[in-house]
Amino acid sequence: MQRVMTRLWDLPMAADENGTLCPRIIPLTAEAADTFQEWREEHHNGAVGGMIGGHYGKMPGMLLRLSLNLEFLWWASNPDLTTEPETVSLKAVGYSIAGKLTGRYTVKVTITASSSSSNFRALKKSMKGTNQMLINPSKHCAMADRTCRL
Repeated sequence: MQRVMTRLWDLPMAADENGTLCPRIIPLTAEAADTFQEWREEHHNGAVGGMIGGHYGKMPGMLLRLSLNLEFLWWASNPDLTTEPETVSLKAVGYSIAGKLTGRYTVKVTITASSSSSNFRALKKSMKGTNQMLINPSKHCAMADRTCRL
């Protein structure tokens, strides 16, 4: 763990032409970008409003950040890889989309945030048939007061 964190910590910052430190752009591969765009369009078509709409609208950005973090964690944990990632791979985006990482967390946050809102039924309906519905809200929320025990 220490080795992984040291590799991440030791990554150099990018600098512009004046030597001023600036963010480094790590693009998606073409395949990863296509897959992300397909997911984003599907995700947008199922958008919900109300209190949960803000969280739902931030999910594409969360997915990209998670994918970038996965890419660098895989690199940092493999001493055979000497060159840091220059792109975010389809594998990283795929793992993020598949719900292996975002699905359970997203559902828990979504159900918690929407359980007391009037959008609970709409949210439940919009998640039907997606990989996001990994838990049964009736097992985790008291139906009378929608108090979640997650």
